[in-house]
Amino acid sequence: ESVENIAAKGIKAKFKNLEILGGNSKFMIENGIKCQSLDTTEYFFAISGEIKAKFSLNDEIRKDAHESIKTLKNLGFEIHILSGDNENAVRNVALNLGVENYKFSLLPDEKAEFINSLNSQGKSVIMVGDGVNDAAALLSAAVGIALGSGADTSITKSDVVLMRDDLKSLVETISIAKQTFKTIKQNLAFSLIYNALTIPLAVCGFIIPLFAALSMSLSSILVVLNSMRIKRATR
Repeated sequence: ESVENIAAKGIKAKFKNLEILGGNSKFMIENGIKCQSLDTTEYFFAISGEIKAKFSLNDEIRKDAHESIKTLKNLGFEIHILSGDNENAVRNVALNLGVENYKFSLLPDEKAEFINSLNSQGKSVIMVGDGVNDAAALLSAAVGIALGSGADTSITKSDVVLMRDDLKSLVETISIAKQTFKTIKQNLAFSLIYNALTIPLAVCGFIIPLFAALSMSLSSILVVLNSMRIKRATR
């Protein structure tokens, strides 16, 4: 009874006259329970102020993570890792992936605050997350991206949902977005140049209606063909 979920820390409940706690080392210490944290992600279970069990988890690096991080860096992205795990666990993952910027032991609102601090520096932030604790940060970013296998809360707060549960699809999504934006600018530039040349000629009477209709259709076809290049460029 009296079950209480403390975001990014753990849970608290009562069973008869016993107080039950489950959560990370920070949560245990806040409740006056001594515990020792190691290099792994840990979850403690305590009854009436005494630890009865400890679960130690090692983070498994996704097989496509190294290649994806390298590609994103080559595209000019500044990579940050934001995690609620302890310092040692997060540092090991960051070193393994070659990511220099990382933060640990973050609460959900602290992740969002960090995103907002980047926003205030004029940076356009893409936040990628899949957990309940990422929802606020996803909402604060210019673009929030959630994995399809993530928590429902993170999916509803994101702008983009990746249906495949891998980081390769993230790189592909960014590549498609960049190519699409480049094509949009090309089409706008072409339209502006076309109108700048043909409107004065039409006003001066140098273009007959038939030629104007044909040239307008041709310009639309060129825009469509240019847009279709996105599919070929992102295969």
